[in-house]
Amino acid sequence: FLLNRSSDLKHKIPKVKTLGIYFYRNKKGETSMQKLLFIINSAPYGNESCFSGLRLALQIQEQHKAEIKLFFMSDAVTAGLAKQNPSEGYHVQQMLEILTSQGATVKLCKTCTNARGITELPLADGVEIGTLVELADWTIKADKVLNF
Repeated sequence: FLLNRSSDLKHKIPKVKTLGIYFYRNKKGETSMQKLLFIINSAPYGNESCFSGLRLALQIQEQHKAEIKLFFMSDAVTAGLAKQNPSEGYHVQQMLEILTSQGATVKLCKTCTNARGITELPLADGVEIGTLVELADWTIKADKVLNF
């Protein structure tokens, strides 16, 4: 059982597993896919925080087919740029494109992209510019919020 954060904290919601996918029953007994929000703040290269968040999102998407949303802020917004060519190691653009092709929603903070002068640059496939208003809505609607 999980507590329903968005309404009555005393109301428990049973978790249902069907074909490896976790769903939750609302007060009317209807099921819905678990909603996860990843907020990523760290630059895509230099440390592995962004990479770790993307790895977890990919694993959850593969293993549980949850509804995944990713919102990039601060220096992490550079992860959403197209034409990345890392010399070694992981490739953030490819990871984002895999996630978006599997139904994840990926947005970059508009204020952060403006501050870095990258708002008009081409973005990776499926990546969009988003706003703090959208992030606030996503946060309220998410079952879980993970920060990297």
